[in-house]
Amino acid sequence: MPARKPRPIGQPTKLTRKVEDAIIESIRRGRTTRAAAGLAGVSEGAVLDWLRRGRGVSDRPANPAYVKFATRFEAAEAEIEARMSDAVARKAADGSDDENAKWGLERRRHQDWARRERQQLEHSGAVGVELTFAGIVR
Repeated sequence: MPARKPRPIGQPTKLTRKVEDAIIESIRRGRTTRAAAGLAGVSEGAVLDWLRRGRGVSDRPANPAYVKFATRFEAAEAEIEARMSDAVARKAADGSDDENAKWGLERRRHQDWARRERQQLEHSGAVGVELTFAGIVR
């Protein structure tokens, strides 16, 4: 009698082709990871776990399905960022303004597109706040 294959341990993954395609399409349309996950019927945590596993930054094992998903996800994010930045550039070139595209870029890729504004704060008078720091070692 031939040896039987061992059965996988744990629940089967919810990352099916249908779920993957739904998430990728949502990201291409500019939706957040949370919204894309919800529309695909999975949790945001599951999507983030699949991305970590696909990128090789998880304690859990990766497999080709997660690598493919992470690659497609990152390409979809790059695609929507490019479309939004193109919209901003077109509006700037023709003298109009596209606040919606700027808003999307500021939130989706805040490290690259967020406004960096400084505010000067002035105060006169006493402030009734006492700060205690414990455990600080220099």
